[in-house]
Amino acid sequence: MQAEGQVRTPLMKEKPERTETYIPGLGLVQQAGGSADDIRRMSNLLSLLLLCYPLLVRLFRMPLTYLAYLLGFSVRINPLTGLVIQTASVRTAVSALTEVVSLGILMLLVLGLYYRPISQGRIFRRPQKGVLPLAFPMLLASGAMAVICAFLLSRMMGSVGLVVYLNQEPIYGFSPEVAASLAAGLLLALFQELLFRGVILTALRQFGDTFAVLISAVLFAVWCSGVVEAVYGFLFGVCAAYFVIRSGSVYTAMLGRAGLLILLELFRLIRGLLNPREAQLALIGGGLLLALLALAAYLRFIRLDPCAFRLAPAEGALSTRARLGAFCGSVCFLLFLLGLLYRTVATVQVIG
Repeated sequence: MQAEGQVRTPLMKEKPERTETYIPGLGLVQQAGGSADDIRRMSNLLSLLLLCYPLLVRLFRMPLTYLAYLLGFSVRINPLTGLVIQTASVRTAVSALTEVVSLGILMLLVLGLYYRPISQGRIFRRPQKGVLPLAFPMLLASGAMAVICAFLLSRMMGSVGLVVYLNQEPIYGFSPEVAASLAAGLLLALFQELLFRGVILTALRQFGDTFAVLISAVLFAVWCSGVVEAVYGFLFGVCAAYFVIRSGSVYTAMLGRAGLLILLELFRLIRGLLNPREAQLALIGGGLLLALLALAAYLRFIRLDPCAFRLAPAEGALSTRARLGAFCGSVCFLLFLLGLLYRTVATVQVIG
């Protein structure tokens, strides 16, 4: 007869390397595992891949331009000088297709490197019932607030003699160029969400959900074209990544990003069609309505899930601060950050 401490049943298993702590409410799972070296290794790989993005865009731009020329689009190429002349809509379409191809290659590379954790994430499924109606207005409000913060930052930079140009000019009609620009923006936004809130976020979750939410937002912010855009990228990225984990589906972030882009284009159209006073009143009224909807959704979300936003790490794991320090201290991440500073300097004009 075996001692009581030595009895084993088929249901008993060895303690896994990674532990999971269930958080009540809408079903968030906090994972813990991996060492600081594993985190630095992932940081180097992801940052290096994202650093290759501008090179991929430059590599595919001219071949796709020549392809549009061969397909009969409005593209003229001088055979002696190589000068390319194309309409605005064709230029927008070629540019969007170039970035989509580059983003697709990055997604395939990340999938190949981290196939196992990503395949277990199952991000392409229906959002958890009851999450999307609450998440959508909160995503719209967080995105609008991020745009306002970015605009205020640009005004503050302008007050000290640094001018940053933002694409916030009003739209005076729904022309084919505007339609092409909106379609290209939506396509790029959906692929960006697939990359950052899909494969990258899922790959990072093996080191913890809090860590994954923050780092995916940081990578998206550094990936943006300047400091002002990085503010928008980080604020929206945190909210979008959180609700992707809560809902269990990347479709939540994709719908929120698409809705935000359409909302911003609608505000630009209102500024172009109405006089300044009426446009200002309409924008203020729309912003207040959006804020009220987001507040109502937030209060209902907190009532349904009292443990929301309380993501304590599992026992025995590295603290979130230690994980963030290990990721942000890698060599390739620092080079990635220097790339943001370089792009910022290139887009800032010093006056005064």
